[in-house]
Parts: sequence; C-alpha cells; structure tokens
Amino acid sequence: MLARFLVGWRAVFGLSERSVYPIFRFVPLFLIFLSGVFRCPSLADLGRKFPRSFATIRKLAGIGHFCEGQVKRYVVCPTCSSIYDKADILITLDDGRQTVKRCMQLKFPSLSESHRNPACDTQLMKKCTTTKQARFKPLMEFIYQSPSKGLSKLITRDGFHEMCQRFRYREVPDGEMGDIYDGRVWKEFKRKYKSFVDSPSSFLLGLNIDWFQPFEHSIHSVGVMYLTVLNLPRSVRYKEENVLLVGVIPGPKEPKKTCNSFLRPLVGDLLELWDGVELDTGKHKRTYRAALLCVCCDVPATRKVGGFVSHNAHKGCNKCLLSFITKKFGEKPDYSDFNRTSWPRRTDVQQREYARLHQEAKTSKKRKEYEKKYGARFSVLHNLPYFDTVVSFPIDPMHNLFLGTAKHVIQVWKKEGILTERVLCSIQKRVDSVQ
Repeated sequence: MLARFLVGWRAVFGLSERSVYPIFRFVPLFLIFLSGVFRCPSLADLGRKFPRSFATIRKLAGIGHFCEGQVKRYVVCPTCSSIYDKADILITLDDGRQTVKRCMQLKFPSLSESHRNPACDTQLMKKCTTTKQARFKPLMEFIYQSPSKGLSKLITRDGFHEMCQRFRYREVPDGEMGDIYDGRVWKEFKRKYKSFVDSPSSFLLGLNIDWFQPFEHSIHSVGVMYLTVLNLPRSVRYKEENVLLVGVIPGPKEPKKTCNSFLRPLVGDLLELWDGVELDTGKHKRTYRAALLCVCCDVPATRKVGGFVSHNAHKGCNKCLLSFITKKFGEKPDYSDFNRTSWPRRTDVQQREYARLHQEAKTSKKRKEYEKKYGARFSVLHNLPYFDTVVSFPIDPMHNLFLGTAKHVIQVWKKEGILTERVLCSIQKRVDSVQ
C-alpha cells in the first residue's frame, strides 16, 4: 500500500525517480526502527522486503519485463547526441572484466579520423558498483519503439480496418477542404503512388516531434516522437489509443541543429515498411506497407528534423530561397518582401542536392557557406525514396496565426478601444454556448 502511495504521489506531482529515491532508502530503515520500538518482528520483515526503487516495483508488477520486450534502449552521447547499441560499445576483456568504448562519432564522417577530424571521444557510460558485481549504466538513453510493433497492435483491434477505409467514400463539395485528403500533400503522393494509396493494406503516416518540460520548477526538456495513422478519420486519428509513440529523446536540452541520430532507427524501419512487412492480424498473417507522408512540427522542430537552417537565418524559409537581409548587427532580418511571384521556390531535387553538398563538405567553413547560400542541411529523412523534402513539411499555422498574429491583433484592438470589456463578455458568452 505504501509503495502504491509513493508511485501515485510521484505521478501526481511530476517528480523524477531520483528525487523520490531517498524515501525508498528511509522507509525500510524506519520500519525496522519501529519494529524495535514496538517489538513487532513483522515490521522488520516488511522493512527488509520493501522495494528499494521504482525499478523493483516495475519488476514485481511485471511492467519492466513488458516494456523491455516492446522498446529498444540506445546509449546516447551527451556531447554530439550520437546513439549506440549497448552491445556494440561494451567490451569484455580476457580476464572477464568489462570496459566501455567512448564516442567514436566524427565531425566529418566522409573523412578518416585525424587531428583535423577527431572523434568526439565523450564518455558514454558510468560504472556502478553493486553488492554483486560492477555494471555500466548509460549517461543518457534514447527509448525507441518500432512503428511495426505499434501497427501490429492497431490492426488487431476490432473495426480498425473499416475506419481506415472511410476516407475513400467521403463526399466533399468542389473547392472545399475538410481534411488532409483534400490537400496538396496527399493528392501529390496519390498521383505518384496511386497503387499504394488504393491498397487496403497500406497506411500513410504523419510524424510529430516536440519537446516539453516534465517537471515543474525545472528547466529540463524531453522530446517525444510519435506517428499518427492518417487513414483514420480525423475524429479518432489523434486519440491516445491510436497514436504510435516511437521515441523519447532525453534531455536536459534539445539537440542544437539536427535530430538525425534519433531519426535513423525510425528511417530504417520506414524503409522496411515501404517494401512491406508481414504482421499478424490475430486471424492470419498479412503483408502491410506504410509510408511517411508528412512531418507536422512547430518551426524550430521542423528545421531540426527536415534539414533546414533556423527561421531567422539568411535563407530561413523552408519553402523558398528568398534571402532575409539583416541591415545592422543585432537587428532582426527584413521579412518585408510580400511579392510572392518573386519568391524562388524550393524543390525536392534542389533540396536533396543542397543537403548532399552540405553533408560532403570537408570543413566547418564550407558547411557554413552552404548553409548561408542554400539554407539546407542533410536529414536522414532524405533516405526515404518517396519522401518530398519540401512539400512534406506543412507550415505550422497554430503558433503563427492563433498564438502569434491573432493574439497581437487582439492586443492592438484592446489598446485602441475597439474591443471593450462589454464586447469581450459578449464574445465569451458565445464561446461558452458552443457545444
């Protein structure tokens, strides 16, 4: 009962496991102390059996075993965010002792290691000595689950297949757009790969990556990668039970420029799904295919995932090659050119070529030149042969229009007296009446 209370208490207040660890150490000692005071041997037995960590609780509840069978844990380099399979960096010596390799990532992978291209050489794991034996624990871990495993659960659910076919029978008046099926991204993909979209055993997926702070009063960002099945109706598409959580990116800070290391396992599995993977439906085995149609993120995440430079850079737009000039040091770039006909559009072919040049650059200076000239970096998503590296990144309207422009306009209207308290109360009553 006390262990359950601690688990619930941690979940309600969003505490880390480390912060609750002292309580697990204190409670057994306190129970043993009480057994001596009240001469109650059962309290001493309870103290000796009391779990010493959340890991023990998960093991006793069978949760840890379940999780280990569903996810893969990668060791993450704290410096460059490269990921490693634990088995690849653990070395067993002739005398039976174990040691750990350090990070071997090169700044320029196309070149051999040298004094001008050194390896990262950061420590990846720390040695933990227990009563039984010494073991190594990763300094940072990336938790990953294959989308194939997630899809294998969804396809066994009653009615899932039927829901994924409903979009084929939608009736939308000409000129109106009600869902992703009416947009350019879906239609362009269907035009190129009609047989794939028409197949009842094919799924189109949307990827989202975002960061959040799991704890209050602490600056610690954790990233999540999740997929949505776009074949599902919009009314159920984003429900928790239909979302595929594929990765948890460790903190405490976001990756600086790219997310390539964390995307590599996902891209490998997506390539397999593009060719076809045999999954068990519960009644029989069947070959399913899936493809990544689009990546829906806010502006900073889009730049890190898609291989674009920051939005305030010289070539900061991920849709065109317009240059944003900064007249003086410290000033914001000039975004005043609203003549859309003069905007040179990016294309998938161009973007892939710019990314290749950036990837094969042999010096940091050359990479910066390419970033300024083309506004592009390499993304592992470019390894997907069907993926459009420009069109497949829809513009994020929420932060810009709803939380940015709309908020600013309302503030101006309030300041100018256009929106009075009486008008705002009237608007609120109308909002409250919406069912």
